[in-house]
Amino acid sequence: AGELARPKVAARLDLKPVHSSSPAAAAARTPKVPPDAGPPKRPRSKPVWPGRAFVSPGGVPVLVGRNRRENDLLTCSVAKEPDLWLHARGLPGAHVLLQLSARPAQKKGEGGCLGSAELAESEAHQGCLQFAANLAAFYSDARAAGKCPVTVASPKHVFKPPRAAPGAVAVRQELRSWMAVPDDVPLELREERERQQREQGG
Repeated sequence: AGELARPKVAARLDLKPVHSSSPAAAAARTPKVPPDAGPPKRPRSKPVWPGRAFVSPGGVPVLVGRNRRENDLLTCSVAKEPDLWLHARGLPGAHVLLQLSARPAQKKGEGGCLGSAELAESEAHQGCLQFAANLAAFYSDARAAGKCPVTVASPKHVFKPPRAAPGAVAVRQELRSWMAVPDDVPLELREERERQQREQGG
């Protein structure tokens, strides 16, 4: 009498997950995949350029569309900052891309971090821009002219209007206009043009 009853202590249970090796249990642990999920999506690959490709005097790639389909591909899929897009002003012709995004490693002071607008004015790329502008004029209806103004724009300001025909785009904002010389292109291009003219004339 007089002694306090000792409280009962609940038995400690160590609950551990029970793993079953049965096929039913393994199936329950496997995440279910919807039947219409299809194969896993692969990372989107970069478009392969099938058109004309040149290298400017400064080592920058210059891409030129050969037809409307390639013009669309070049402008809507390949072009990106800080590339420069070029086209003979007011005339049918090829879309041309000075692919500054793929240019060689920049030396100090050559504007390695500049955007399209700054690179269009950069003295370090004036020769490359002239080379690309001459190609834009050469591959246009101004190829027989002595000089031709060429529109230079950032790819982000070139867009395809709804229901536009293949190869047709609009320029929201022009960076600058560049005076091009259609005949100031590599000799082999001029020789190829003369050969094609002879074949068409004959």
